[in-house]
Amino acid sequence: MTAAPPRVPVRPPPIPVRLPRDRGAAGILRDAVQLASRSILIGVAVAALALVLLGLVLGRMSLTWAPTILGASVSAGVGAAAVLVVCRALRNRSEWLVVPLGGLLLSIPSLMLFGAVLGARPVGPLLWVATAIVVPLIALQRGNARPVESWRPVIARGLIAFGALALLGVIGFALLSVGFRPSFVTESTGTGARPADAVPSAEPMPPADESPAETPLPTIEEARGQFAALADAAATAAGDAATWSESAPLLVTETACDGGVVLNLNGEFTTGIITDTTSDEHDREVTERNLAAAQRIVDAWDAAGLSSGERLHDEPLLGGGELGSVESAKIDFAFGIVLPRVDGRCVPVP
Repeated sequence: MTAAPPRVPVRPPPIPVRLPRDRGAAGILRDAVQLASRSILIGVAVAALALVLLGLVLGRMSLTWAPTILGASVSAGVGAAAVLVVCRALRNRSEWLVVPLGGLLLSIPSLMLFGAVLGARPVGPLLWVATAIVVPLIALQRGNARPVESWRPVIARGLIAFGALALLGVIGFALLSVGFRPSFVTESTGTGARPADAVPSAEPMPPADESPAETPLPTIEEARGQFAALADAAATAAGDAATWSESAPLLVTETACDGGVVLNLNGEFTTGIITDTTSDEHDREVTERNLAAAQRIVDAWDAAGLSSGERLHDEPLLGGGELGSVESAKIDFAFGIVLPRVDGRCVPVP
């Protein structure tokens, strides 16, 4: 009897796996909308965390970080969604790298607009770049792990994302309206002085409303006494926190004029150092201390006899008032530096 040959096992053909990039035009479009919606939701969640939790520690700096994170997530998510459509249409297998980088590049115009409108400091672009890369990458990986097969969950997630975006915008606007102002926005404390990062005015100061010619000219000894009193008042009002410049200390100088002498008082001081490496909170505190010291000097000069005049470029401009040797007085501001200045009249010298 002849033995039958053993049966050869036959393997069934493998079931084809449809990768995300092979899902057809409708599937690619759904995945792109899903990616954008997820990016917006992630951005809203992280921005809300920065706004609420970090606000307890960082104060107003959280109002700088929250819109930066949110703006980067929205613009990079939309840009990454557009790149995803192109990658899957071309069957590019490096979408995990191309999509986040493409979203970052397409978000650069929004970053430039963000910096131009809000005046973001160096932390803004760095935080923007990190967010614009990480958020679309997370959204892409989650989408590839759990692809959707219908439009209903995609539309629902999109509506939730835009609703959360609108809600966070309303909360941020409400915080700004009650007095919280981001540190990347120039502040004014109501003292009438220009912020400390403004460029000082180089043109000569015009006289105040009161004409100094109405006050008789003093003798040279009286004029020197008046300027010495103004210098002492400025030094006292600036306080112990003020550091006067060694190259431009508070000093009264005399310059010859036609038939006499003109006295001038100039100096430079600061209550802290502002550099590109310090935090927004530090810079804001230094600015506020400088503005407060400048206002104290203005009040002291007013009490010494100068007249409170008009404002030039939102800076206080004082007239000579009872001090006949003074033409005008003013306080300018440079980058974190306060510059008190008093210009005198030509006092005759016997």
